[in-house]
Amino acid sequence: HPSGSSTHATGTSTHPLDTHPAPRFAHQFVFDPSTRTHYLFGGNPGTQQRLDSRLNDFWELNLIEPGVNELVNRCKYLVRKTKYKELILQGETVEALNFLQNNISTVVDPDDTRIVDDFGTLASLAFASPTQLPSSFIKPLRLQLFHSLMEYFPNDMTEPDFSLINLLQSHLPY
Repeated sequence: HPSGSSTHATGTSTHPLDTHPAPRFAHQFVFDPSTRTHYLFGGNPGTQQRLDSRLNDFWELNLIEPGVNELVNRCKYLVRKTKYKELILQGETVEALNFLQNNISTVVDPDDTRIVDDFGTLASLAFASPTQLPSSFIKPLRLQLFHSLMEYFPNDMTEPDFSLINLLQSHLPY
């Protein structure tokens, strides 16, 4: 479980058009604890065609934990997205589209391309299934939401990965 510590990476290269380092092996990768920065230099390209060549690029990697507001917005997005899907499943298309415009769009971070792309696909759901579906489809949505939210908590604050029934049976006298 990531404990709410999804990260952002920034890199610099001697090649200004590169946005991220190429796959490689036999490189140097070090960590500077005083600045909490990783550095990557050189290595061999990760391709079979260029086994004898060497890379001569330098990258800096800074991992940044999201702030509380960013985490709250991510969780709000997940909850509101599930509510939107429930409205669609219940055949409430107009209400769902209003909810999309007025409630979900307010928590979309324009700098988070994954959320922006996901948000862009939500409107199409309103037109994909014009018929109302049984409420039994809602429980799996809510269960998926629960598990998505639990990824933001440390392991000791989440449900166990094992069955509690097995735990009880192992401690019950026979």
